Amino acid sequence: QVSMAAGGAGGESDAFRVVTSEDVLQNTYNMKEILRAPKLFEASNQVPSPGKDWCHIIVTERGAVWRKWKITLRNQSSARAPTEKIFSLDDLKLDTSIHSDIARIFGTDVLRQIQRIVSGCQDHLSRLPSSIMVRVVLNLDLQTIARLAQVNQHLREVCNSDQLWKKLYHLHLGPSTDEVDTLAQEMSWKKLFFMNKLQLQKELSRQRRNFYLTDPN
Repeated sequence: QVSMAAGGAGGESDAFRVVTSEDVLQNTYNMKEILRAPKLFEASNQVPSPGKDWCHIIVTERGAVWRKWKITLRNQSSARAPTEKIFSLDDLKLDTSIHSDIARIFGTDVLRQIQRIVSGCQDHLSRLPSSIMVRVVLNLDLQTIARLAQVNQHLREVCNSDQLWKKLYHLHLGPSTDEVDTLAQEMSWKKLFFMNKLQLQKELSRQRRNFYLTDPN
């Protein structure tokens, strides 16, 4: 018998359980089957500071493999085999502890990508990271952006994001002042983009009045 870790993908809260050699062989077989299947997603990243460990995840049509290299001052310069865990697609779809680990180590964009994949979303446009999608949407006219926002939740979030509309504001209306930047944080860049000049001046005047009322100096 051997001891194997079982728990969240990050490994910090792992509890050890005793398994048989047959379990180990079955686990190895399952991992090989997952890795042989067509690959849908792959990413690597270092855990957040102050940690130094390195993580790697592969998602295929049969499941996912999570690898983690433990990095310490003693083994930083030497090769060391990673710990490996396998997950079914159902685990990736439903297990909130795995979601938490993925978001913490790889970011929320990666988590959303993986959730869309395991939910059966195979259109390549929706699987692009939000930062890439913003660059794509910037080349569209406003009417097409409005239609694209109706496709699914991810594209709706991209098409209504401040990241996109701040770039559109600067692209179509020119540089913004510090006052406009502050107002955008309050109202959103999309609202400012469609606001006429008279409305904008009214909102800026309101913002100045509020500032003078609350400024002790």
